[in-house]
Amino acid sequence: MIRAIENLQAVTKMSVIMIAHSQVKTFNDPQENAAYDRYQLKLYEGASALFREFAECIFFANFEVSTTKKEGERKAKAFGEGDRIIYTERRPAFDAGNRFGLPFEIKPLSWKAYTDALEALQTEQTETPDTLKKTIQGLLKNVKDKELLTKVTDSVTRAGDNPEQLRNIKRRLGELVAAA
Repeated sequence: MIRAIENLQAVTKMSVIMIAHSQVKTFNDPQENAAYDRYQLKLYEGASALFREFAECIFFANFEVSTTKKEGERKAKAFGEGDRIIYTERRPAFDAGNRFGLPFEIKPLSWKAYTDALEALQTEQTETPDTLKKTIQGLLKNVKDKELLTKVTDSVTRAGDNPEQLRNIKRRLGELVAAA
């Protein structure tokens, strides 16, 4: 199937979107020496690995869910409005990733939101390291947490003039500022 998709792309220059189900499986994390449940592709392990290596993007779509836990209760209660989100980066709870540097979340799950994110990314590609650093400095004016200020400043210093790393710092800082 992968060879057929590669041939199709070579001849037609089209993008191919594959949709798969997920399943919850226990993941034994060697780094944390712990096991936890996570969403994974519902494929045989070998096939799953091949498709993850082949794909330029693996997105995880799910409903936006919030939880509340009252004092003294054992379980939290989940609630949501039925809004769906596309996640583009891996987290402990699910597998995802992309080679384009898309934002962590794309809301709502729609073709327009996805193409808007791609267009915004293409616009960002023209930003220089200096303009990215100025934008980050502007965002830092909204941050009150001294520890976060130090971490971001250190990250910018380590990134130097690497535009991809600076874009990631800007994007993540923008998400934190927007959430505050």
